Amino acid sequence: MNNVMNVNPSQPSKKTGIWLGMPPPIEYQQQYIFIDNMNELLNVDLNNAYFVIAAAPAEQDELLLYLRKQYTTGLCLIFVTAASRMSPYLANGLFGEDVDKHVDKYLHKKSLVNLYYEKNHEFTLLTYLWLHPDFELTPMKDPQGASLFYYPIFEAWGISNVDSFALLAQLQAKGWLESTRLISRVRFSPCCHSSHLNYIDVCPRCFDLDINIMASLHCFNCGHIGEQSAFRDAGVLACPNCFTQLRHIGVDYDRPIETHSCRCCHHMFVDANVQAQCLECDEKHALDELVVRNIHTYRLAQSGRLLVIQGAMTQIFSEISGNVMDSNQFYWVIKWQNELARRHHHRHAIIAIKVLNLDEIVSSELSFLQLQEFQERLSSIVRTTDACSQFTEEGLLLFLPFVNSNQLQSVYKKLTELTSSLSQEFQFQFNHVELPSEIGIDVKSWLVDNFVGLE
Repeated sequence: MNNVMNVNPSQPSKKTGIWLGMPPPIEYQQQYIFIDNMNELLNVDLNNAYFVIAAAPAEQDELLLYLRKQYTTGLCLIFVTAASRMSPYLANGLFGEDVDKHVDKYLHKKSLVNLYYEKNHEFTLLTYLWLHPDFELTPMKDPQGASLFYYPIFEAWGISNVDSFALLAQLQAKGWLESTRLISRVRFSPCCHSSHLNYIDVCPRCFDLDINIMASLHCFNCGHIGEQSAFRDAGVLACPNCFTQLRHIGVDYDRPIETHSCRCCHHMFVDANVQAQCLECDEKHALDELVVRNIHTYRLAQSGRLLVIQGAMTQIFSEISGNVMDSNQFYWVIKWQNELARRHHHRHAIIAIKVLNLDEIVSSELSFLQLQEFQERLSSIVRTTDACSQFTEEGLLLFLPFVNSNQLQSVYKKLTELTSSLSQEFQFQFNHVELPSEIGIDVKSWLVDNFVGLE
């Protein structure tokens, strides 16, 4: 994939429409560059290019895969004139009258990208989802494939199925990606990672496959258990072991709950043992040994959108001065300081700052630069002895040691002056809690309870 895209949003971007496959209709011939040989793309400026494919379904799918594979066109906007097998997974919709609106929106979002994603599959996927907000990463069924499901965009980018699932798990764990729907649940062989499994019933004693279902009887007189056919003698039921005639069920005999028998070890049992036999490597595994994988659809999470806009700066408040720490460290400091406050009768304060309209800012309705300006101004009122931690993507916690209720009024005044000085109308929420307090065991839960709406 190509480097970070830096386009000045104040300057209008020239669109380059490229038509592939069959020639465009007369009304579009002046608007689009028609290309019927992909080598001709080398002579076209692709910086602000978008594509329209008009071809037979099989050829259209080949063109989609080709464009997504190339580093110069992999993230481009691609429309198709008709649906095909791969178009829901690799195209950005059907060509129509509102194409210009989609292109303008795409170029505007492209101008806001500050994430360097070359040779980084994680950042490439995040950027792709940012550029195409209506796109949802959806798995495609593949009954012939070892995984049964795969994501075509990853195949186009040369990422294997195993690596793609690991990549998605990593992005979700980091909070950059979120699942929207559970499609299926697939089990894999732990040996070869194939999902082509055959579930077989085997004997629970010797694990042999040769078992059968039988009707059996239990003689009360001698305790013998055997197949029902062995108890029949001249049209009556009689025990083959003690020769007692069996007249009444429940009095002379009954039917045992064991309804299976093994022809190999002659063991009788109620339920067979179920094993999974891999059709690829032929290995057999107990069901609890199989690798289970949930198949989801995904979309870009809010923190992922922030990352694409901010680039290397992954947190809104990461540039403020003071002791910036991760959440677990911050929770430990709060618990420790709370105990000290109890013992030495100290007073401390924790202030929560939340950006309420962050979605609007990330959607570029408001200038994201204004939020960065807020960061810089916030640094001027945060002391180096204060502890800071980002509680959520839009929420910051400030621990202010030796600050009481009267002093908090001064802090709130500074925060209010700071926010009111911004040229854009950002919506902030401020709240606080004082130490010492009855925190309990779980500091995070206590903070959530006190700062309702922060998480």
